Amino acid sequence: MRAIKFSITLMLLLAIGQFAWSGPVYAASFNDVTVFKEEINHLTTIGIINGYPDATFRPDQSITRIQAVQMIMREIGIPENWEPKNPYQFSDVKPGQDGHRDVLRAYELNIVTGKDWDIFDPTGKMTRAEMAKVLVQAYSLGSVNTSQFKDVAASFWAAPYVRSLAAVNITVGYPDGTFKPNLPISRAHFAVFMARILNPAFKPPTLAVKGAAMQELGNLEPLDAVKDSAEPVIYFIEANTNSLVALNHVTNEQRAVKLPLPAERMALKDGKIYIPQLHHPHSSYRQQDQQSGDIAVYDAKTLQLLKSIPVKVDPFDIEVDANGILYVSSGSGQWTYLQSYSSATGELLSTASGLREQSLIRLNPSATKIYALTTLENPGLRSYLTDQGQLKAGEYSPVQMSAYHPGTHLEVTLNGRYALTNTGETFSVNGMTDGTDMLEDYEADGYGFTSFAESAARNEIYFAKNKRLIRVNSAADMKNQYHMAAYGEVKFIFTDSTRNELVMLSTVKTGKDRKAVLAIEKITFQP
Repeated sequence: MRAIKFSITLMLLLAIGQFAWSGPVYAASFNDVTVFKEEINHLTTIGIINGYPDATFRPDQSITRIQAVQMIMREIGIPENWEPKNPYQFSDVKPGQDGHRDVLRAYELNIVTGKDWDIFDPTGKMTRAEMAKVLVQAYSLGSVNTSQFKDVAASFWAAPYVRSLAAVNITVGYPDGTFKPNLPISRAHFAVFMARILNPAFKPPTLAVKGAAMQELGNLEPLDAVKDSAEPVIYFIEANTNSLVALNHVTNEQRAVKLPLPAERMALKDGKIYIPQLHHPHSSYRQQDQQSGDIAVYDAKTLQLLKSIPVKVDPFDIEVDANGILYVSSGSGQWTYLQSYSSATGELLSTASGLREQSLIRLNPSATKIYALTTLENPGLRSYLTDQGQLKAGEYSPVQMSAYHPGTHLEVTLNGRYALTNTGETFSVNGMTDGTDMLEDYEADGYGFTSFAESAARNEIYFAKNKRLIRVNSAADMKNQYHMAAYGEVKFIFTDSTRNELVMLSTVKTGKDRKAVLAIEKITFQP
């Protein structure tokens, strides 16, 4: 795995913890701190590190289990009115003892466990493996199957946690390729790992990324989002207000217009935004002659409503080709229809049957084929041929997808070779109707996702799964290349080729209350 450098400018105020005694000692004042001064100073400034009354930090001293828990809980915070369910959970951490509430709150949050059913071992030395677990659990870093350290076997109890730290570039291990999981971790090293999580600017230097930045946007909830290919503008449907929002990710300027009817999805083509408008909630029992909706067409620059095109289905998803032909899937009626319309005249061009209700649709790059993914039970992939808007049923995939993981996302790669689904199925889609199409490609490194972007210039594909982790695959063969980490949980991800950037809409949690807000994040690659 290639690690990634984050040189972060964070426009985010981290919550200040409570100090155990008056007057914090800053790292610059610690008379025994000679390395990792910035990381230790950062944690001291925000009240996570106190140091000792003799103005020392004792960086080389092994951190105890209770000291590590106290540092984490000072950052996370404990509600003032919180009381432990069982004050006597551990016989060696008693009520009134320093750190008692920290340990029991961390236990309740599943951050730590005991050494035995009633033993916590507060003064025991924390190992590097234990450090990996508590930090991953405390900050929900998630686990991925990344390359292993030589001394961390797949069967080792802490392997998922160690891999998580490595995947998000919190740790790179030792130069000899080891992690040394059973080695006691020093106070300085624990502080460094924690500082890297709280402020990615402290992550170790690597080669692929030049830097990153983040800006909070507020209490916004995007349902669907698209990015202008030429301008630094992201458009999204905001759920709380049912509005179309235009966000310039360079100037942070926002414009919004209220949508006339409920909306779920959108498309952007040639300076126009197309948004399906619902006349009724989706229903499996609403047949074709009872279905109706509109496609609202907006000018992307002014957000002016240009026209509203009536459609004869309850619209669910939409695609638009270069000729302005609209393809609309139905959200109602069980087995229902895919339709095509002229955006210029509003004329219904063709109707194709055999579509499962609430199916996602995606055009291939040549606009000769549409792939449809069922989002309900027993999800499956099928195709339709299209010629100047005239639809013809194609074929069903022979692969049965998981009934327990309904389809929620469908993408087709820019080279037209693969159709990808949220559950990790990777379909080879080179053929047309000769029987070679839509075979699951077991050679590809499939990976589920909730957000997807692709860079033709870098020949890379970027996947996110509502977490901080971004997986990077080769667009040529779909093999995993490396991972990156965002600061928040990624909801939508885009590429900006003119700035050599990834641009993300993510949710971040700030302050002791961990209130989630929408933020825009950018990762700039090295030239």
